[in-house]
Amino acid sequence: MRSGVMKKHAWFPSPPLPFGPGFEVAGTVVEVGANADPSLVGRRVVSGLPTAGGYAELAVVPAAAVYPLPDGIDEHTALALHGQGATAVGIVESANLSGSEIVLVEAAGGGVGSVIVQLAKNAGAKVVAAASTEDKLAAAKQLGADTVVNYSEESWHEQIRKEYGKVDVVFEAVGGDTSRKALDLLAIGTGKMVLYGTASGELPEFSPLDIYMKGFTVTSFGPRRHVDPAYGLGLRDKAFQHHLNGSLHPLKGLSAPLWEAAAVHSAIENRAAKGKSILIP
Repeated sequence: MRSGVMKKHAWFPSPPLPFGPGFEVAGTVVEVGANADPSLVGRRVVSGLPTAGGYAELAVVPAAAVYPLPDGIDEHTALALHGQGATAVGIVESANLSGSEIVLVEAAGGGVGSVIVQLAKNAGAKVVAAASTEDKLAAAKQLGADTVVNYSEESWHEQIRKEYGKVDVVFEAVGGDTSRKALDLLAIGTGKMVLYGTASGELPEFSPLDIYMKGFTVTSFGPRRHVDPAYGLGLRDKAFQHHLNGSLHPLKGLSAPLWEAAAVHSAIENRAAKGKSILIP
């Protein structure tokens, strides 16, 4: 949003100025409204904000949206589970994995991708993790990926083809040329692609004819969380439960003061940041 890349897409218009970014916050409740539970005061919680404004010392959130943090879960972990963890749970559920698939996870060193790697592995899939730096590839390997490939290299998809022949599921988060190469790896007639991001700023490079001719299933994840809040909260609760039972450990990234927000944005844009990055007022 800040860089202006999203202006290319009519479905993601730029917000009116002035605008305070930040859609997720974690902290201690200092005051509640008239109809909220007074016992929340003093509790550590994590929550989403309906209209942004999280880059601040204080934030107002709907009481129904707060998630009281269990002892032992720090704010950085909580923020990773709340947004990106919940998103990853929904994405993997959209793929309806049976446990025998070969899956390709793009942006596997990112906040969402690193959780998908773990969830897919826990579901029994063989996981191919694609990322853009050796640091991120090492992180994906440590999280359980069976194979890692650097998709900044021109022939990254051929490496996968040579080892596996085809893949059953692609978790598509990049768009552009990456999406085209990933689509070419999908098993004809049975392959499935789940769309959930365009990190490159470019839309996926395939057409309805590609889907028709090769029999792929293409689905997306995202909008239902916004029109069905209860569904989104359910995904969040599942993400926290996976962590509490020891099967999911979100990848922590940068932790910086709020006034260094521009530097953190830069790191994300340059693909130098991995996992979940947070800002601390």
